[in-house]
Amino acid sequence: MITDRDDLYDLAIDVHDCAGSVRRGIGLPRFAGWNFRASEIQAAVARVQLTRLDGLLDKMRANQAYLAERVSQLPGLTLRRANDQRGDAGICLVAFTESAELASEAVAALRLEGVEAMRVYDPEVPDLHVYPFWRPIFEALAEAGRPAPDCPRTLALLERSVHIDVSPLCDEQDLDEIALSFEKVARVILA
Repeated sequence: MITDRDDLYDLAIDVHDCAGSVRRGIGLPRFAGWNFRASEIQAAVARVQLTRLDGLLDKMRANQAYLAERVSQLPGLTLRRANDQRGDAGICLVAFTESAELASEAVAALRLEGVEAMRVYDPEVPDLHVYPFWRPIFEALAEAGRPAPDCPRTLALLERSVHIDVSPLCDEQDLDEIALSFEKVARVILA
């Protein structure tokens, strides 16, 4: 899209990406995004790229398994249980600490080690994957006279999470460095 109108550009970003306004630093979106993204050209490219999917999935699953083997041995971390190994794409590794405070410290320490880590839910960081930030949904529920969801146990669990993405581009050295960072964090913060 090409435009010289800022308001139209901002609207296009919000329609394209429901977290676009958060990424631009202007707050939560005015409405839920619809994620209308694919064009015919993108579909043609995607069709070719789909031939690479099995190899990418195999690589991500192998990388995740490698890290999981190393991280599962560490004190203070419990890996997320996979409900279906074949259905898990291996895109991330999620471990849980004993408390939200420990998870926050572990994430900060991993970042200092160069590992892009996050908590799945942090009340201070808007993330539209987590329901407390679904303002348009809450407004619609209120207008319909329905209560907003309340899932304190879910949020408490997600606050204790340590999440890292697992790239298919990681080689063994990258994975060893990530695992070593987890080992340092477990030894200093979680032990």
